[in-house]
Order: sequence, then C-alpha cells, then structure tokens
Amino acid sequence: MTETTRSQDPAVRVREEILAYYARGKEDGRLRQGLDRLEFWRTQDVLRRLLPTAPARVLDVGGGSGIHAEWLARDGYAVQLLDPVPLHVEQAGRLPGVEARVGTRGNCPTRTRRTTSCCCSGRCTTCPNGPTA
Repeated sequence: MTETTRSQDPAVRVREEILAYYARGKEDGRLRQGLDRLEFWRTQDVLRRLLPTAPARVLDVGGGSGIHAEWLARDGYAVQLLDPVPLHVEQAGRLPGVEARVGTRGNCPTRTRRTTSCCCSGRCTTCPNGPTA
C-alpha cells in the first residue's frame, strides 16, 4: 500500500509518488512545448468560448503550476487556483492576478466565495455546489 502525505492543508492527502513526480518541476513546462502545446491551445480555445465575459471569478481546480490561470488572469478574470501539490501552488502564487492555495475538488471553497466558473482537469464544469454568495 502506498503511503499518503498530508500537504499544508490537513484535509489534502497526496501519495508520496505523486509528490515525488511533481517535485521534479517538469510539469510547468509540459504544456508550453512540443506536442503537449496542442492540449494547451485546445483548452484555451474551449474555455475562451465557454466562460462568461470577464470580469468574472474562475476557480481552477487541479490547476498545477498555473499555465491556464496565467492567461485567464491576463484576460481579466479573478482566478483562484487549487492544487494538492505545494510546489505547484508556490509557482502559481507568483503569477499576477492568481490566488493559489493547496486544495482539491473535495475541499472546494464554493460555499464561501462567489465563483462564476470552475475549471477541473482542463475542462469547464459546474462547481459541485454551484455559484454561491
């Protein structure tokens, strides 16, 4: 059985091998080069067509190092990014206009903040509890 590690947030558990994989720091560049760039462009195209016009709040769940949060913030959205990997949260937190914290879909903050849209795993979905005040 795989050992589980708690992140900074005690409610977020991440398996050791996942943390070790992402600790290599390669995820930040994955969608920025090569064939994976197509995935970036496709996600960007879909989100730009489906999201409401900025300004609006977007919750980027599992947003990694912030590759999508970065352009969303540049487009005028208020972006909150959740990711279970502390390195990703640190990287995303350095981006202008992006608020980043350790978290997962399971501890999504939709009950405490108004969120217009929620992006999970590169696709736009409805927040589990819907937009709330």
